[in-house]
Amino acid sequence: MADNLENVIKLYSLAPEALDNEETPYEKHLNEVLDPTKESIKNIAISGPYGSGKSTIWNTYVKNKEVKNIINVSLAKYYIIDQKEDKKDDENSTKLLENRLERQIINQIISQIDSTLMPLYKNKIKEHKSKKELIPTCILSAFLILGILGFASLNIFSSIIDNKKVWIPILITAFTFFILVPICFWIWKSLKNDTFTIKEIDLKGLKSNLKENEDKDESIFEKDIKKIVYLLYQSKADYVVFEDLDRYKNIDVFENLKQLNNLLNNYCKVKNENRVVKFIYMISDDLFDKESKTKFFDFILPISPIIADTKKVNQITNVIKDVIENIEDELISKLAIKINNMRIFKNIINEYLIYKDIISASMDLQNNKESKKDLFSILILKNVFPKEFSDWKKERGIIFELFSKREKYIEILRYRWEEELNEYEDDRREKINDMGIKNKILELIPDFIDLNEELADRDYPYHDKLKYWIEHFIEMENSPKNKFKIRLWRNGIYEDTVITYEELKEFISRKPEGKEKYKNLFKIINNIWKENFHNVENLKNKINNVEKISTNVLLANIDWENCGDNKLKIFFNKIINELEDFKILELMIKSGMINEKQYDFIKFL
Repeated sequence: MADNLENVIKLYSLAPEALDNEETPYEKHLNEVLDPTKESIKNIAISGPYGSGKSTIWNTYVKNKEVKNIINVSLAKYYIIDQKEDKKDDENSTKLLENRLERQIINQIISQIDSTLMPLYKNKIKEHKSKKELIPTCILSAFLILGILGFASLNIFSSIIDNKKVWIPILITAFTFFILVPICFWIWKSLKNDTFTIKEIDLKGLKSNLKENEDKDESIFEKDIKKIVYLLYQSKADYVVFEDLDRYKNIDVFENLKQLNNLLNNYCKVKNENRVVKFIYMISDDLFDKESKTKFFDFILPISPIIADTKKVNQITNVIKDVIENIEDELISKLAIKINNMRIFKNIINEYLIYKDIISASMDLQNNKESKKDLFSILILKNVFPKEFSDWKKERGIIFELFSKREKYIEILRYRWEEELNEYEDDRREKINDMGIKNKILELIPDFIDLNEELADRDYPYHDKLKYWIEHFIEMENSPKNKFKIRLWRNGIYEDTVITYEELKEFISRKPEGKEKYKNLFKIINNIWKENFHNVENLKNKINNVEKISTNVLLANIDWENCGDNKLKIFFNKIINELEDFKILELMIKSGMINEKQYDFIKFL
């Protein structure tokens, strides 16, 4: 089974991909809202839960329609900021986060624009100058150096030139030209690129600050919004796509982006350009409330999770079944839902194929289906419950504690099974007493006092003799070759003797009606005894072999929410209340998909 997986499936890229040769059901709606003539639709949300395939839908559309002139802004944040840490200075921390976000947005925009298209922007990415750009600079620099050296050497020239009145003015003019040409060129270039500014004038202690006043409360966007408009205008981009902004839960950034979009499109109109720049936001459904969302965005395209597609669910289900045989349907359906985006699923497959090759020699994976199953199961745990996996590896946490309480599970189950066995036996005795079986036996065998197995070396409790009479009575019927010890009343004394089953039947049948009564009596007793025979025998077997039962099976037989032991109940309730998707982990452990023997794999992962 696992071999099929290895032969068919290759390593996957975890980056968002475009679907091959597929037209998504969202394409016609994107066609409409991205139409340049729809000037009122400038801020578009592609909305859906994390991992629902928003980027895949967009990338597929871009590929199918060959959309050009796109700037993509994707901000990396894959953790949740703990707001409790910033209680002392919440406003400052929020402003700091906002500025950091906006600075990242600007940097990503700059990185996607050709520097030659934004000559007025000072903070562009540094690049090596081409030879064509270096030649004029070198020539002008040479002119400047030559002019300076010329003026410094005028005395030397005066001493060697005969006609000083003619040549000295010529040399001064030439050297002045050599100096002024590069200076004028650089001044012109600075003014052209808006890099020459006068911040302050100082006249004999009288200072004048010519720099614009700065508001410390302004964000990066608010301070530099004109420059950002310039950048986006110069880029000639038609679409700016923002991904992962919603991870920061900062609405102010979205408000600034909407303002930026309005300014940019207004500037395009002023420049008489028939161009509408559309901002596209990949966001989760829960970022805005329903009213704010509809006010902020001009159009919202909702995305249903790709994983809900039957093809995708079947793909996950089939691959898991391919490696893990006989997996419960309930567990596999829950896993397919839990692995709710294809990146996680692809990563599980990638890790399986890689680790299989890495540890195959140490763990004999090539020819061991159980080991392959264990490896794949561990990797599902690693990706679906990463914290629990990491804790188990460090010999701590939920899974480690679950497996470490084995002796307590044995104690609980042994007690419970013994109680259940006693209930069955009490029920048998009650039925036998209610039917007057004892009296019928005494009537049938008037001289019969006690009955035991010959080889049984046990002391029976006298107050409960009936239980053992019935058991041995049935045992004799089922084991006719065995010998049994009986006690008879003869000549005024008790006499012990050993007889066979045939001798016993002969003894019972001394009276004419004895034989028929014996058959009827045994039939009644046997029916009572067989009512729960398999349950009783199963319980006896469990009690006798409880030490040999795996921890997974022990856990599967315990009601985690009502186990009977107070300390254990507190432990289980803590897991239930604190662990997200507790039921999935419970099923993985109870089914044996995750077991204590798999700890051998963890040191390799």
